[in-house]
Order: sequence, then C-alpha cells, then structure tokens
Amino acid sequence: MATDRSGWKSPGPAKPVALAVLTVLVVGGFLVASWGDGAGEVSDASENPVRAETDANTGAQTESTSTPEATDGGETTKKGVTSADEDGPEEPGAGTPTATAAEPAEVSIVAASRLVTEAAPAVFRLTRTGETGPALTVAVSVAESGSMLANEGRETVTFEAGERTTTLSVALADDSVVEETSRVSATIASGSGYVASAHAGSADVYVADNDRVFLLPDLVADPPVPAGEPEVVWWDGEEMLVLRFEGYVTNLGEGPLDISGNPQLTDPNDPTSHDVWQRVRTTTGDWVKLTRPPVRFETDDGHNHFHLMEIVAYSLWDEAGTTQILPGAKVGFCMLDVESLPERHSNPGEQAYEKSNVENCRADEPDADFLRMGVTEGWRDVYKSDVTFQWVDVSDLSPGHYRLAAE
Repeated sequence: MATDRSGWKSPGPAKPVALAVLTVLVVGGFLVASWGDGAGEVSDASENPVRAETDANTGAQTESTSTPEATDGGETTKKGVTSADEDGPEEPGAGTPTATAAEPAEVSIVAASRLVTEAAPAVFRLTRTGETGPALTVAVSVAESGSMLANEGRETVTFEAGERTTTLSVALADDSVVEETSRVSATIASGSGYVASAHAGSADVYVADNDRVFLLPDLVADPPVPAGEPEVVWWDGEEMLVLRFEGYVTNLGEGPLDISGNPQLTDPNDPTSHDVWQRVRTTTGDWVKLTRPPVRFETDDGHNHFHLMEIVAYSLWDEAGTTQILPGAKVGFCMLDVESLPERHSNPGEQAYEKSNVENCRADEPDADFLRMGVTEGWRDVYKSDVTFQWVDVSDLSPGHYRLAAE
C-alpha cells in the first residue's frame, strides 16, 4: 500500500469497483489490481522571496568610504547618502528592493509502477514545486541490487518550460537468463536551482525476471453487505453515526497471495522498511520474491497483530454510482483463508492460510521476527461488520439512497 511507500500494489489485471445498493436513513442528526500507486501531484509550495539587501537608493544612512572631492566653494564633501530624516537613519528595507531571489524548486520522485518485468523500462515520475516558467534540468542517480539494469550511473531529466511533472525511463537488460527479482533505485542528486524532497527524494522499482511463468493472485473486492441501520459509536474521542457492513477480498487468480518474512521495521515511519515480501509461485513450483508491501503491527483498532496495509478501500457514492459522496477509507487486515469458492474458481487450492497456520498474524507479538499471511487461490477473506473500521461515517449525510463501494 507518505513517499510512494504506501502505494504498493501487486501485479495483475485491474478490477472494477464493487458496488452495493443501500439506503441510509439519518435520524436526528500491490494488491493485484484494485488500486493505483497512491502517488498524487505535489501541490505548489508557497514562495517566500529572499529579502534583498538595501542599497544607497533606499535612503538608509551609510558610512562613506569615498575620496573627498572639491566643491565649487573649495570645501570638501563626501560621496555618500545620508538620511532624509534628521532624527536618524531609516530602517533597512524601508525602500524598494532592487532584486529578489526565488527559493529553489523542491523535486520529488516516485515509481510510476512499483513492479515491472525486465522486458519493460523502469519508469519514475518527477514533480517540482514553485515556478514552472523556466526549464529545469535535474540529475538522478540510478543504481540496483541485482543484474537487470542496462547501465548504472547518473541520468539527467529536464522539466520543460511550463511543466510541473516529467518522467525518467531507465532501460533494463532483457535476456534469457533466469534471475532473482532486482530492485532499481533512483535518487535525486544535487544540482543547481533545485533541492531533493526530504520525504520523497528517492524511489524503487522492482524488476521481475520474465523467463519464468508466474502463477499470480488476482484479488477482487466483492460488494460489501450493509449490516442494518446506522448506529452511534465513539471513536477517537468523538461521537459518530456509522453504517457498518461486511467486506470481502477474494483471490480469483492462478496462485496464492503470499506475504512472508521478518516484519520488524528499521524505520518506524516507513511501513516497507522490513524484510517481508510478496512471493509468487511459478509453474515449476519454486517461489519468487516480487515486492515488499507495507506491513505494520496494529494496536489502534484493538486487533493487536500484523496487518497488510491498505488492502481495501471503502467509499460512498450517489445512487447512480457516478459521483463519490464520501472519499475512500483505506483499511488493512491480517489476510486469511476464510471461505472456499468452488462456484467461482475452477480449481481452488488447499487452505494454506487459516488462522492457526499463520499464528493469527502473530497476535500480541509485536517483536516477532517472522510473519506469514495470505489468501489461497479460490478462497476469500471475510471482514465481519463488527470489526473496527468496517464502517463509513454518515454523521453529516442527508437522508437518501446511496451506493457503498469497495475496491
């Protein structure tokens, strides 16, 4: 599922938003394809021009260092400027500045897609703040932990005049050698007229070998099922009127969603700074690591175990399903096999991610050094309506007919 770190998605075909029709009566009051990379446009930063130094034309009293010159009367005077106000010198900056200096642009970088195969380039999207009038050339250092990059080193990319965003395409070496997944990193390097974003100055693209056949998961958000009338809840010190519902994530792909590894974060602000990977099975039966999804030990919702972050998003739409009324709330869960769906999948796998097998995502073990969770092909995870965050806040919603969406 901050930087581009919360925008993880797994490879696979895109799926339409699942909608459920409901009526709200207000009384008294990546993974496989369902979402994007989460990176939005960076808004303009307000420019605070640097105050220019005052010169002689401002009227500020200065000490002359010029050579005395003779006047017509034989007296001497100094070349300099004295205050027009005999009471004392004017404050610096009282006059009109003769020049201003604009702050340098802040440049951020994100991955256009977090996962590609070696047959495609690794594409990064750069965004600049401030003025877009002049062109700006930015240096980017490119490196990898693997052997799929055509050339390492420094690249340059230019924002043309008027451009807010631009892209950098990094060539990969497509070959017939079976290789492990590689990671290509792009980092904004120092240069003139810009600074690297403190929070999004680098980005990664994972590169999978295309000489294997992957059995990919295909996650679908089934339509949520409302659980009755809205109810009042207290959350985070506030009273809310919420509509509860049951939600689902179904795997209709050829292989399982498998998340495993050491979940301990090296950076508490980065939910991908761990050694947990999404693995995929191949037709030869081996497993290949693809991406590191965002994982965190959650206590705020009372679950007290590890979650795969932002696995599903819920939002509210008008009855026609064309206008969003309430924005989506992204929710994370411990992923499990709960229901088999032989009527929807031609060959469901054997249940591999039941609660006991994965130790309930290491419940009450925030220091656990190994985690495993997932959803087998032909199975789905179910999130009951009484689970925290299985709701939408309808406190300020007008009575009417709406659609509840999951993606």
